[in-house]
Amino acid sequence: MEDTNLRLTVTLTREQMRGIARLEILFRDLFPEVFQGTVSLECPDTYPITLDDMTAALENALEKDLTVGAFVASWLFTLQGLSEAFLLQKALGFDGADAPGEYAALPITESSQCRKIWLTLNGILPGHDADEPLTDAVNVAALIDSVAEYRKNLKKPVFFMHFSQGEKECYVETFSADTVVRKATDNELSLCRKFIGELGDDNVTALEVKGYACYGGNRLYECDWDESRRCMEKLWQLTDDAKYANTLGYLAYYGRCNGGVPDYENAFRWFSVSAANGLSEGMYKLGDMYKNGYACDKSPRTAYTLYQSVYAEDLSAFLSGEPNTLADSALRMGRLCAEGSLTDRDPVAAYRYYLQAELAIRIRSEQSDFFGNTAVANNIKKATEEILPELPESFFDDDGEMLIPEFFLSKLIAGNSRCKLTRRLCNGRQTITAERIPTRGCPDPAYVLITAGPLRYCARTRSLTFEVLRPEELHFEGGADSVLFDHCEPNPALERYEFYYGDELTAWIECEGYRLLPGGAADKSRRCAKVRFLPNGPECTCLCDIDADIGDTVSVKTAGGTREGLVTEVFTEDADPAGETAPELPVVTEKK
Repeated sequence: MEDTNLRLTVTLTREQMRGIARLEILFRDLFPEVFQGTVSLECPDTYPITLDDMTAALENALEKDLTVGAFVASWLFTLQGLSEAFLLQKALGFDGADAPGEYAALPITESSQCRKIWLTLNGILPGHDADEPLTDAVNVAALIDSVAEYRKNLKKPVFFMHFSQGEKECYVETFSADTVVRKATDNELSLCRKFIGELGDDNVTALEVKGYACYGGNRLYECDWDESRRCMEKLWQLTDDAKYANTLGYLAYYGRCNGGVPDYENAFRWFSVSAANGLSEGMYKLGDMYKNGYACDKSPRTAYTLYQSVYAEDLSAFLSGEPNTLADSALRMGRLCAEGSLTDRDPVAAYRYYLQAELAIRIRSEQSDFFGNTAVANNIKKATEEILPELPESFFDDDGEMLIPEFFLSKLIAGNSRCKLTRRLCNGRQTITAERIPTRGCPDPAYVLITAGPLRYCARTRSLTFEVLRPEELHFEGGADSVLFDHCEPNPALERYEFYYGDELTAWIECEGYRLLPGGAADKSRRCAKVRFLPNGPECTCLCDIDADIGDTVSVKTAGGTREGLVTEVFTEDADPAGETAPELPVVTEKK
């Protein structure tokens, strides 16, 4: 009787691998049984795929007039499935052997050309039907032409090479990042300026990079307020994007192009456009104008409404880990409390907002080199110094002892269904750490912002650590060092503080009090990935808590929205133990 579970093994020869790499033969025609699940495939040898092979595959795809489905199954998926046999990571430059030198964003090496082809072809997977002609989904001829152009360029200096408009735009776009401008060589900066000139005055990428570089100046362009305004006005005409109107508002408000004399009429016009489109900066700057009566009737209530709206939005984004304008909006809320514009003056509330503003500007300055960060930090420092003498006597609690940590723990638990309590003995001190942990419904717990003015404490965190003062008993169920809890409360009858998970009592503490310690108990390390944005974008480091590996296409949540990219490296790095000052990174959210 025939054993229907018997599986045969076939061996792929090096010559067959070459034919597959060049699309001279279709894998599905060579081994149809593999697709039927009755045959296992082995590759005892390797075939290092080259740029010549990829170019031949593109030419054969044109000649065979393949559909998207046929091409993906016979070439793209085959190479992905047999990537080790074809040494694909080495060909794409993802193995570290092809370390980027100058002009890393340009396709001037063989691996960068292979990578451009591979990433472009990976981009056809979403949004295209299997029966659709491949040439409708991707410009195959243009890819072939770009390889031919690369070969012509090989013996030329970079400044005399020919590049497509898309390649120039990709290179120029990388200089929108402050870190790239700071680290770039003089040659790389000169080439960027050359490309900006060649792309012309109707190119959004060139105008934006030049316009924002001239706004205050950097290594790419010196400060030129008039040129910055010209670029922003052109960008506004071309795109109708309110962020350029917002920048024009700043130029007018501070009189950048008028010898320092404010142009409030135009500032009000541009900030109104920005605010109408929901931009935080436009809303709080419009609030400034209503507060002071610049080019409008003075209206403290309108200013307060705008400030409050921006503060609420900024706080939500800040707790999601996004860099934003919380420093600016919290500073304004604090000033309203300090001045008593609408109600009685409240120095305590003002100081609380200033603590939040100081934290927000510190984190923002670590993440980016925004023009004006220093000025905002100085304004926060000045406002704080002015309010300190007005705080009540004995306002500050330098000892920091508390009977129960109810205020802090309730903030940590709010909106999160599961927390973990851990006890540690460190340098003779007994500590407990409460931290938010993921759940199925909330795989990425948000931060909480905890502000305690008397302790001079303000932290964006997922964990809190307390020293247990002169403890009598720390009871953790089962003798464990950590337990789960979702609520906690004092038990006056038994003179202890209790932690519950559902209806189950998981821990209790009998002690004389607690003292909040700086920082928390964040993980000592975090899983990261380097992701190259598709189709030909820059590479960046991202947080990657999902099961993604090298070669996977993933979705990445960035400050500017969700983008797709290809994972080129996965690694673990040390995180700040306090969990508050570690740089915020884009987050890998999904594997495609």
